[in-house]
Amino acid sequence: MDPVKLVLFNDYNCPWCYLDSAPVERLEREGLVEVMRLPYELHPWVPREGVARDKVNRGASIEPNPDVRREQHAKLPTLIAEVGLQMTPLAKHKGRYLNTKSALATAEFARERGAYDQVHERLQNGHWRGELDITDSGDLAEIVQSASLDPDELITALDDRTYEPFIDDMRAKAESLGFTQVPGHLMGPYRLYGAQTYETYLNVIEKVRASEAAETAQGTEAHR
Repeated sequence: MDPVKLVLFNDYNCPWCYLDSAPVERLEREGLVEVMRLPYELHPWVPREGVARDKVNRGASIEPNPDVRREQHAKLPTLIAEVGLQMTPLAKHKGRYLNTKSALATAEFARERGAYDQVHERLQNGHWRGELDITDSGDLAEIVQSASLDPDELITALDDRTYEPFIDDMRAKAESLGFTQVPGHLMGPYRLYGAQTYETYLNVIEKVRASEAAETAQGTEAHR
C-alpha cells in the first residue's frame, strides 16, 4: 500500500514535537507515512536573544493554563525516555523562551537545496541533546556545511531574512486550520493536536485508508 500523507507543523524548541518525532520517524521507516514537515514558529514574539520565562507577563495569553503546563512538562522526562530519546538541552536554554526563526529558516534553506531531512535531524536532535545552539548562526552554518551546503550562503539568507515571510505564512496557514500549538498533524480528513503515540497513528492510518477506499468505491459505482 502507498504511504498515507502526513502534514506536520513543528518548531525546534517544542519538546512535544521532539517527543512526537519518535513514532513519526518509526512510521516513516516502515513506509506507512510520507511526511511533509512545515514550520510553525511557536513564540514569534520572542526577541532574537530570547527571554527568561519568569520575565514574561503571566497575565498575557502566552501560557493560559500555567499550572496544567507545569504538570504536563513534569511528565516529559518519563515520556521521552519511554520512546528511547535523550533530552539534555544546553544549560543556558533552560527556563527560557527561544527565538527559533533562524533555525526554521535554516531548515527551509536546506529544503530548497535538497538537504532538508539531514539538516532537520541535526537541528532537532542536536538541540535537545545539547550538542548545539539553534540560536547561534555559527552553529547553524556548521550544520549546513556538514550537509555539503554553503555556510556563507546561509548566513546571507539569515541576514536578509529570506525565509521569514514563508515562515510567517505557514504559521498563519496552520492557525487557519485550527492549530495554535504544535505539533499539529493533518492526515486525510483528520487533524491531530499534540504529540501522539505510535498506536494512535496506526489507528488514524487505518481510518484514512478506509475513507480513501470508500471514496474510490463510490467513484467506481458512479461511473458504471
